[in-house]
Amino acid sequence: MILTRFARSRIFKPDSIPARPAVLAGVQFSVARVRTEDGLLLDGLVSDLRLASRATLLFLHGNGGCAANRAPLIAPLAEQGYLVVVADYRGYGANPGVPEKVGLHLDAAAWLTHALAAAHGPLLVLGHSLGGAVAIELLADRPRGVAGLLTLGSFAALEMVLPAALARLTVDNIDARSAAAKLQLPWLIVHQKNDEVVPVRHSRELFRRASGNPAARFVELTGGTHALEWQLLVPLLEQLRIGSVNGPPKLS
Repeated sequence: MILTRFARSRIFKPDSIPARPAVLAGVQFSVARVRTEDGLLLDGLVSDLRLASRATLLFLHGNGGCAANRAPLIAPLAEQGYLVVVADYRGYGANPGVPEKVGLHLDAAAWLTHALAAAHGPLLVLGHSLGGAVAIELLADRPRGVAGLLTLGSFAALEMVLPAALARLTVDNIDARSAAAKLQLPWLIVHQKNDEVVPVRHSRELFRRASGNPAARFVELTGGTHALEWQLLVPLLEQLRIGSVNGPPKLS
Protein backbone atom coordinates (compact mmCIF):
# COMPACT_ATOMS: atom_id res chain seq x y z
CA MET A 1 0.00 0.00 0.00
CA ILE A 2 2.85 2.38 0.82
CA LEU A 3 4.49 1.64 -2.52
CA THR A 4 1.17 2.20 -4.32
CA ARG A 5 0.74 5.58 -2.63
CA PHE A 6 4.32 6.46 -3.51
CA ALA A 7 3.82 5.54 -7.17
CA ARG A 8 0.59 7.53 -7.39
CA SER A 9 2.27 10.59 -5.86
CA ARG A 10 4.80 10.47 -8.70
CA ILE A 11 2.22 9.96 -11.46
CA PHE A 12 -0.65 12.24 -10.48
CA LYS A 13 0.26 15.86 -9.75
CA PRO A 14 -2.97 17.60 -8.72
CA ASP A 15 -3.14 21.22 -7.68
CA SER A 16 -5.54 22.02 -4.85
CA ILE A 17 -7.13 25.21 -6.18
CA PRO A 18 -10.93 25.04 -5.84
CA ALA A 19 -13.06 25.59 -8.93
CA ARG A 20 -14.67 29.02 -8.57
CA PRO A 21 -16.64 31.30 -10.91
CA ALA A 22 -14.22 33.36 -12.97
CA VAL A 23 -13.96 35.51 -16.08
CA LEU A 24 -11.40 33.87 -18.38
CA ALA A 25 -10.45 35.32 -21.75
CA GLY A 26 -13.43 37.65 -21.37
CA VAL A 27 -15.86 34.75 -20.85
CA GLN A 28 -17.75 33.95 -17.66
CA PHE A 29 -17.11 30.46 -16.32
CA SER A 30 -19.31 28.95 -13.62
CA VAL A 31 -18.85 25.94 -11.36
CA ALA A 32 -20.34 22.68 -12.65
CA ARG A 33 -20.84 19.68 -10.35
CA VAL A 34 -21.24 15.99 -11.15
CA ARG A 35 -21.80 12.86 -9.08
CA THR A 36 -19.73 9.80 -9.95
CA GLU A 37 -21.05 6.26 -9.99
CA ASP A 38 -19.27 5.62 -6.67
CA GLY A 39 -20.89 8.67 -5.08
CA LEU A 40 -18.25 11.42 -5.19
CA LEU A 41 -19.26 15.01 -5.95
CA LEU A 42 -16.75 16.63 -8.28
CA ASP A 43 -16.50 20.27 -9.32
CA GLY A 44 -15.33 21.57 -12.68
CA LEU A 45 -16.02 24.66 -14.78
CA VAL A 46 -18.35 25.49 -17.67
CA SER A 47 -18.47 28.54 -19.94
CA ASP A 48 -21.47 30.78 -20.58
CA LEU A 49 -24.03 28.89 -22.68
CA ARG A 50 -25.16 32.13 -24.33
CA LEU A 51 -21.90 32.29 -26.29
CA ALA A 52 -22.25 28.77 -27.70
CA SER A 53 -22.88 28.83 -31.44
CA ARG A 54 -20.77 25.99 -32.83
CA ALA A 55 -20.48 22.98 -30.55
CA THR A 56 -19.90 21.74 -27.02
CA LEU A 57 -16.38 20.77 -25.97
CA LEU A 58 -15.66 18.46 -23.03
CA PHE A 59 -12.06 18.96 -21.93
CA LEU A 60 -10.18 16.25 -19.99
CA HIS A 61 -6.84 17.65 -18.80
CA GLY A 62 -3.56 15.91 -18.06
CA ASN A 63 -2.00 14.56 -14.88
CA GLY A 64 -1.03 17.96 -13.48
CA GLY A 65 -2.93 21.02 -12.33
CA CYS A 66 -6.69 21.15 -11.87
CA ALA A 67 -9.73 22.69 -13.57
CA ALA A 68 -9.05 26.11 -12.05
CA ASN A 69 -5.66 26.50 -13.71
CA ARG A 70 -6.32 24.43 -16.82
CA ALA A 71 -9.50 26.26 -17.84
CA PRO A 72 -7.57 29.42 -18.83
CA LEU A 73 -5.65 27.36 -21.41
CA ILE A 74 -8.77 26.67 -23.45
CA ALA A 75 -11.06 29.50 -22.35
CA PRO A 76 -10.45 31.32 -25.67
CA LEU A 77 -12.32 28.48 -27.38
CA ALA A 78 -15.47 29.74 -25.67
CA GLU A 79 -14.92 33.01 -27.52
CA GLN A 80 -14.81 30.96 -30.71
CA GLY A 81 -18.36 29.72 -30.10
CA TYR A 82 -17.80 26.54 -28.10
CA LEU A 83 -19.62 25.68 -24.89
CA VAL A 84 -16.57 24.56 -22.89
CA VAL A 85 -16.93 22.03 -20.07
CA VAL A 86 -13.70 21.68 -18.08
CA ALA A 87 -13.78 18.37 -16.23
CA ASP A 88 -11.82 17.72 -13.07
CA TYR A 89 -10.89 14.51 -11.33
CA ARG A 90 -11.07 13.13 -7.81
CA GLY A 91 -8.24 14.51 -5.68
CA TYR A 92 -7.83 17.52 -7.98
CA GLY A 93 -8.85 21.05 -7.03
CA ALA A 94 -10.94 20.75 -3.87
CA ASN A 95 -12.49 17.46 -4.98
CA PRO A 96 -12.60 14.49 -2.61
CA GLY A 97 -10.90 11.19 -3.27
CA VAL A 98 -7.52 9.97 -4.47
CA PRO A 99 -6.55 9.84 -8.17
CA GLU A 100 -6.29 6.27 -9.46
CA LYS A 101 -7.11 4.44 -12.68
CA VAL A 102 -10.60 3.13 -11.96
CA GLY A 103 -11.66 6.38 -10.30
CA LEU A 104 -10.46 8.51 -13.21
CA HIS A 105 -12.66 6.53 -15.57
CA LEU A 106 -15.66 6.94 -13.28
CA ASP A 107 -14.93 10.67 -13.15
CA ALA A 108 -14.67 10.98 -16.93
CA ALA A 109 -17.90 9.00 -17.36
CA ALA A 110 -19.73 11.37 -15.00
CA TRP A 111 -18.48 14.41 -16.90
CA LEU A 112 -19.47 12.83 -20.21
CA THR A 113 -23.00 12.33 -18.90
CA HIS A 114 -23.06 15.97 -17.78
CA ALA A 115 -21.75 17.25 -21.11
CA LEU A 116 -24.28 15.20 -23.07
CA ALA A 117 -27.10 16.69 -21.02
CA ALA A 118 -25.76 20.24 -21.37
CA ALA A 119 -24.67 19.97 -25.01
CA HIS A 120 -25.43 22.79 -27.43
CA GLY A 121 -24.80 21.44 -30.91
CA PRO A 122 -22.49 18.45 -31.51
CA LEU A 123 -20.42 17.25 -28.55
CA LEU A 124 -16.67 16.99 -29.10
CA VAL A 125 -14.21 15.61 -26.54
CA LEU A 126 -10.69 17.02 -26.16
CA GLY A 127 -8.23 14.94 -24.15
CA HIS A 128 -4.75 16.23 -23.39
CA SER A 129 -1.99 13.83 -22.33
CA LEU A 130 -3.44 11.62 -19.55
CA GLY A 131 -6.88 13.00 -20.40
CA GLY A 132 -6.51 11.73 -23.95
CA ALA A 133 -5.80 8.17 -22.86
CA VAL A 134 -8.74 8.27 -20.43
CA ALA A 135 -10.98 9.62 -23.20
CA ILE A 136 -9.97 6.87 -25.63
CA GLU A 137 -10.83 4.14 -23.14
CA LEU A 138 -14.09 5.84 -22.16
CA LEU A 139 -15.34 6.48 -25.70
CA ALA A 140 -14.43 3.03 -26.97
CA ASP A 141 -17.14 1.77 -24.65
CA ARG A 142 -19.49 4.80 -24.53
CA PRO A 143 -19.47 6.52 -27.94
CA ARG A 144 -23.17 7.30 -28.10
CA GLY A 145 -23.94 11.00 -28.46
CA VAL A 146 -20.33 12.06 -29.07
CA ALA A 147 -19.58 13.56 -32.47
CA GLY A 148 -15.80 13.34 -32.35
CA LEU A 149 -12.60 13.07 -30.30
CA LEU A 150 -9.38 15.07 -30.46
CA THR A 151 -6.44 13.74 -28.47
CA LEU A 152 -3.35 15.89 -28.02
CA GLY A 153 -0.01 14.55 -26.77
CA SER A 154 -1.62 11.38 -25.45
CA PHE A 155 0.35 8.32 -24.43
CA ALA A 156 -0.42 4.85 -25.72
CA ALA A 157 0.24 3.29 -22.31
CA LEU A 158 1.24 5.02 -19.09
CA GLU A 159 3.93 2.50 -18.22
CA MET A 160 5.70 3.38 -21.50
CA VAL A 161 6.39 6.95 -20.33
CA LEU A 162 7.35 6.12 -16.75
CA PRO A 163 10.84 5.31 -15.50
CA ALA A 164 11.25 1.54 -15.34
CA ALA A 165 11.34 1.40 -11.53
CA LEU A 166 8.13 3.44 -11.26
CA ALA A 167 6.41 1.42 -13.99
CA ARG A 168 7.03 -1.74 -11.96
CA LEU A 169 5.38 -0.18 -8.90
CA THR A 170 2.26 1.30 -10.45
CA VAL A 171 -1.11 -0.44 -10.36
CA ASP A 172 -2.60 2.37 -12.45
CA ASN A 173 -1.30 1.53 -15.90
CA ILE A 174 -3.76 3.29 -18.18
CA ASP A 175 -3.31 1.53 -21.50
CA ALA A 176 -5.27 2.98 -24.43
CA ARG A 177 -3.97 0.66 -27.13
CA SER A 178 -6.73 -1.95 -27.13
CA ALA A 179 -9.39 0.75 -26.78
CA ALA A 180 -7.90 2.60 -29.76
CA ALA A 181 -8.52 -0.47 -31.88
CA LYS A 182 -12.22 -0.46 -30.90
CA LEU A 183 -12.99 3.25 -31.14
CA GLN A 184 -15.16 4.09 -34.16
CA LEU A 185 -15.73 7.83 -33.74
CA PRO A 186 -14.25 10.55 -35.93
CA TRP A 187 -10.89 10.90 -34.18
CA LEU A 188 -8.04 13.36 -34.67
CA ILE A 189 -4.81 12.09 -33.09
CA VAL A 190 -2.61 15.17 -32.72
CA HIS A 191 0.97 15.30 -31.47
CA GLN A 192 3.85 17.77 -31.47
CA LYS A 193 6.79 16.29 -33.35
CA ASN A 194 9.30 17.11 -30.60
CA ASP A 195 7.06 16.65 -27.56
CA GLU A 196 9.47 16.55 -24.62
CA VAL A 197 7.14 14.65 -22.25
CA VAL A 198 5.30 12.08 -24.36
CA PRO A 199 7.22 11.10 -27.52
CA VAL A 200 5.32 11.33 -30.79
CA ARG A 201 5.69 7.57 -31.28
CA HIS A 202 2.83 7.13 -28.83
CA SER A 203 0.32 8.83 -31.12
CA ARG A 204 1.75 6.97 -34.09
CA GLU A 205 1.07 3.74 -32.22
CA LEU A 206 -2.48 4.84 -31.39
CA PHE A 207 -3.08 5.65 -35.05
CA ARG A 208 -1.70 2.25 -36.06
CA ARG A 209 -4.09 0.60 -33.62
CA ALA A 210 -6.95 2.64 -35.09
CA SER A 211 -6.38 1.27 -38.59
CA GLY A 212 -9.90 -0.17 -38.65
CA ASN A 213 -11.47 3.26 -38.10
CA PRO A 214 -11.86 5.10 -41.43
CA ALA A 215 -12.61 8.34 -39.54
CA ALA A 216 -9.30 8.36 -37.63
CA ARG A 217 -6.59 10.80 -38.72
CA PHE A 218 -3.07 11.45 -37.41
CA VAL A 219 -1.78 15.04 -37.39
CA GLU A 220 1.87 15.64 -36.51
CA LEU A 221 2.57 19.27 -35.66
CA THR A 222 6.00 20.77 -36.18
CA GLY A 223 6.38 22.28 -32.70
CA GLY A 224 8.31 20.86 -29.80
CA THR A 225 6.24 21.16 -26.65
CA HIS A 226 3.79 19.10 -24.66
CA ALA A 227 1.83 22.18 -23.68
CA LEU A 228 -1.73 22.77 -24.83
CA GLU A 229 -1.93 25.72 -27.24
CA TRP A 230 -5.50 26.64 -28.05
CA GLN A 231 -4.57 28.48 -31.27
CA LEU A 232 -3.40 25.21 -32.80
CA LEU A 233 -6.64 23.50 -31.87
CA VAL A 234 -9.10 25.87 -33.54
CA PRO A 235 -8.71 24.66 -37.16
CA LEU A 236 -8.48 21.04 -36.03
CA LEU A 237 -11.63 21.26 -33.96
CA GLU A 238 -13.40 22.91 -36.85
CA GLN A 239 -12.42 20.08 -39.19
CA LEU A 240 -13.60 17.59 -36.59
CA ARG A 241 -16.85 19.47 -36.04
CA ILE A 242 -17.63 19.69 -39.73
CA GLY A 243 -16.41 16.14 -40.31
CA SER A 244 -18.63 14.81 -37.56
CA VAL A 245 -21.63 16.00 -39.59
CA ASN A 246 -20.45 15.51 -43.15
CA GLY A 247 -18.15 12.51 -42.92
CA PRO A 248 -14.56 11.94 -41.79
CA PRO A 249 -12.35 15.04 -41.47
CA LYS A 250 -10.11 15.77 -44.45
CA LEU A 251 -6.64 16.98 -43.51
CA SER A 252 -3.94 18.30 -45.78
